[in-house]
Formats: sequence, C-alpha cells, structure tokens
Amino acid sequence: MPKTTLKGLLPQELKKGLTPAEEILLEKAQQGESADFRNGDKETDKPENAGNWGDDRRIRADLLYWLCVDREASELVHAKGIRIDGAKVEGPLDFDGATLPHRLCLTHCAIPEKIILRDAQTHTIILSGSHTGPITADRLITQGAVFLRDGFHAKGAVRLLGANIGGPLSCTGATFENPRGTALNADRLTTQGGVSLRGTQTKGEVRLSGADLKGNLACDGATFENPGGQALSAERLSVKGGLFWRSMKERPIGAIDLVHAKVGRLVDDAESWPLADNVWLDGFEYEAFGVNSPRTAKERLHWLALQPQKPFHPQPYEQLAKVFKQMGREADTRQVLIAKQDALRKYGELSRMSKVWKRFLGWTIAHGYKPWRVLWWIMVPMIVIGSGVFSWAYDLQIIDEVKKSAPPFSPFIYSLEVFVPLVDLHQESYYLPNAKGTCSAWDCGAWFRAYFWFHIVLGWVSSTLLVAALTGLVRKE
Repeated sequence: MPKTTLKGLLPQELKKGLTPAEEILLEKAQQGESADFRNGDKETDKPENAGNWGDDRRIRADLLYWLCVDREASELVHAKGIRIDGAKVEGPLDFDGATLPHRLCLTHCAIPEKIILRDAQTHTIILSGSHTGPITADRLITQGAVFLRDGFHAKGAVRLLGANIGGPLSCTGATFENPRGTALNADRLTTQGGVSLRGTQTKGEVRLSGADLKGNLACDGATFENPGGQALSAERLSVKGGLFWRSMKERPIGAIDLVHAKVGRLVDDAESWPLADNVWLDGFEYEAFGVNSPRTAKERLHWLALQPQKPFHPQPYEQLAKVFKQMGREADTRQVLIAKQDALRKYGELSRMSKVWKRFLGWTIAHGYKPWRVLWWIMVPMIVIGSGVFSWAYDLQIIDEVKKSAPPFSPFIYSLEVFVPLVDLHQESYYLPNAKGTCSAWDCGAWFRAYFWFHIVLGWVSSTLLVAALTGLVRKE
C-alpha cells in the first residue's frame, strides 16, 4: 500500500494551479524540513521586493490554511511544524476561530494581505523578518511565544486585544506602521513572558492598556512616533518584571500614558522621555530604579515636571518619595515631599489665602520637612538684630528699669527672652521700652515700643512653627 502524502491528500480544487513552491512546501512539511525559497541574493530576497518573485516562491493562502487546519493533513505534518522561508503568500490568510495543531513559522516572507488569527489557538507563531499587511489576532491563544522580530514589518494595525500568549511576545527590531491610527494594539494582553519592543519603530499608537505581563516590558532603543496623539497608551498595565525605557534613538513623539500602571523596576534614562506635557504618571507605581537610572531627587523631579501640571496630582510625588525612603535616601525623600507642597501651591485648586499660607510655610519650615530653617533664617537673625536694637535703646535711655534690684542689662539675653516665649532669664520683667521717651531726631520711644511688640509676636509665631514642625503637626505625608 503506497504511503499517503500531503500532495496526494490535497483537495482537487487546490491541485489546480499548484505552484512549484507549493509542491516543495508539501514535501518539506511532511519531512519536518524548512521550505526555504531564498536564493542567497540579499537584495532579491528582501520581502519588499516580493513583486518580482515568481511561482517558484508563490504559495496560495488557501493551500496554507488547508495544510494548517485540515485534520487529515495535520496528521501528516511533521511535529516540527510548518516552516517557510522567503515565500510570497497570495491572498488573505484567514485562521479566524481555527485551531492550528502545529507551530507556524513564516520567516522573511511577504504576506501583503491581511492575516486573521481572531479566536485562534495554536502553539508558537513566528513571523520574524516577514512583511505583512494588517494582522487581527484578538483573543488569540498560544501555548508558546509569538515572534514578530528581526525586520518584521507590518503595514496596517496589528491587533492582539485580549490575546493570551504562553510565552513572550518578541517584537525586537520590528516596524509597525499605521500613521494616524493604532500601529500595535495589545490592550488586555496576557503573556507568561515579557514583551520586547527593543529597537522597534512605530508610526502610530502603541496600546498596552490593561495588559498583564509576567516578564519585562523592554523598550530600549525603540522609536515611538504619533504626532499630536499618544505614542504609548499603557493605562492599568501590570508588569511583574521591569520597564526598560532607555537608549532611545530619539525622544518619543507623542504622549506616554502610564496612568495607574504598575511595574517592578523602572530602568530608564533622562534622554528617552518625551518633552514637557507628554508624560502622564498619575497612579504609576514602581518598586525601585535601575542601577544606572536617574536616582537623585533633582533628576527625578525634572522627570515629574514632564507631566501636565494641571490638574495637580499628588500621587507621582508620593510614589517617588516612597521609593526614595525604601532606598534609605532621607534627604531626597524630604526634597520630593517639599516639591509636592510647592507644586500644590502653584497648580492645586487652593484659595488665595491658602496659597499665601503655603508659601509662608515653605519659606519658613519647608512645609515641616526642614524645621531648623526657621531657627537659622528667622530666630537667630532676629535675636541678633534685637540685641543691637535694644542695646541702642538702652544707650538712649529709652529702656527703663521697672523693678528694683534689677540684674545688669544684657541686650542679647533681653532679645532672647523677649523673642522666645516661656523663657525667663530675668531681663524682660525688669526692663521695658518707654513709649513716651523721646530723642532729638524722632519719637524714638514709640518706635522702640512698636519694635518690642513686633519682636514678641514674631517670636511667638517662629517658636510655634518650630514646635509644630518638630512634632509633625504641619507635615503633609
């Protein structure tokens, strides 16, 4: 009994017009070998030059569909799967709802019409180096990886909405081209590995909203271009590993939306983020920074300044302060929290009086995070100034002794006691400025008495601020 072959099993309608390339494919698929149609000339073998390829490299989409899906044919296909290199697939490749029991590997191929893998199930899909039209793979389920890498080029939207990939999605060195539209849409994608966009070039929006990645999201060296729109939409993205955002060939053109995204490490550099008003970080959570990432408050505050400043969102500052605190960088933590309060004053929806009060707290005690500022900037200078003023008044005999047996007058001790509440150094109770005292130039007595009360009030305010700052009453965590 002769051995059954794929060619012998081929339906009559597909036998008509059988090309030399298809005959080779049927033989190689059964033997477990790759059907390689490249001739070795780099220029000729480029998929963009597939218009010059003849029947020796042409495979009909209908025949490829039969080979992948037909039950009897699948039993004859080798366990290594279907491997094609350097062919032109003619017609739309429609696997809508199909189950492909073998790996499908179409490398360096030209597939100019659409590919449909909506609701399909398969093992591994490899389209590395191939040029395709739009791809629709919503809710695709694979047991292994999906490779769209090493020169893969898609013209039109590539959709992986709600897809479940049992390995990584690798798009390293790929090009996704759909200007003024969505170039790559992987909303709600689930992968058991990561997603690599290293070195990709995208013209159009890249979407990963609600995606759940068990590995990394690597965007090193990528190019994102979507003028006037969002270059990357990643709201509610979950990345168990790290977000690698560095070594960009040029700054992204368009907005980067990481609202409520959550990643492990943030590995980035300052030159790879877009310009101001094009980074959205409200709700963005990360656990640590990469070793060579910007790691100072100054650098990170510059990063936060790339956000649209109105409406004001406190979370990005609080998240940054949390990470700095975990790193043991207390000074950076305080600097970020101070910057948060300053930004709230500038951009928050506060009344005019609230903004004035916040400005005062910022200048005096840095919103409670630098309580000693009021001591060195106000209390010490005012005590020194007061010493000079009260010494002058005493020389002019405007300060009177109001009790008998008074200790010798000390301008410094007097200034300190008047300025600091609840301090009794036996000076203030024995000496008081005389408001009725006069001198030749002007009414010095009234002037010194007015300064006396100013000295007291400012002392009370400064001391209260110092105590409040030290006890955390005015600190905004």
